[in-house]
Amino acid sequence: MGILSILVVLGAATVGQCAVAAPAAIAAIAAPRIFSASFSGNGCPASGTKPTLSGDSNSLVVSMPDFAAQLGGGASPMNRIVNCEVHLNMDKGVPRYKLAVKTVTAEGYMFASPNVTMATYATVFWSENASNTVSHTVPSFPSVVVRGQRKIVGERREKCVLIARKQFTQKTDVASDTSLTTLRQVTVQTTVPGEMASKCLAAGDDAVGILNVNFRATLSGGADGAVGAFVGMDGGPVTETIEFSWVPCEAEEVEVELPAGDKC
Repeated sequence: MGILSILVVLGAATVGQCAVAAPAAIAAIAAPRIFSASFSGNGCPASGTKPTLSGDSNSLVVSMPDFAAQLGGGASPMNRIVNCEVHLNMDKGVPRYKLAVKTVTAEGYMFASPNVTMATYATVFWSENASNTVSHTVPSFPSVVVRGQRKIVGERREKCVLIARKQFTQKTDVASDTSLTTLRQVTVQTTVPGEMASKCLAAGDDAVGILNVNFRATLSGGADGAVGAFVGMDGGPVTETIEFSWVPCEAEEVEVELPAGDKC
């Protein structure tokens, strides 16, 4: 949704002035393939225009044409909180490497009367078979990781420990001017910690996993009658750029599937 049509509605409700990577060799050998993508959230509804993907698996751009957060101006109170989550099923990975999300960058335009604030939240997690896991190796023993469990073998003893399910969320606040109604481009970049990488790929296993990235915008604040919007400009969409890098596995970290019935 472009911003001009929204400004016609919002402008009637306000008075004031308006001021306007991983090493190249690794990427070349095994840029992962996105073989399916799905979307969820009120910022990318199934009934609307489907988001599009561009770029490649090292720097992917998600265009979200229906993403439009609105505050006041006759908009529904539900419209002030908008999110879109992308689910990327990826394969064609390279053994002994993990795929890490380096940054998530959202871009759009914010129109806001004085003292309106936009809180943004970027959430990242990996999942496989409906369970998101992050591996942590135990240096003193060889380890085998399998779908939420690790079997550690060493010196005539075995033990199993659960892998913690983790996700990363970063909140970033974007404030408007304290005295003027403004229109400006907004770029929010989130740096993702390295432990949010995918599983370590074993020989013969090229299934990287399912990457889930959620972006949410919430508008609030301002005096009575305050208005605000975060949308694309002139018919263009809000975009989200996901940058990846390859991370070598630890020497003792190998992920394989245990035989059927071999459980902790």
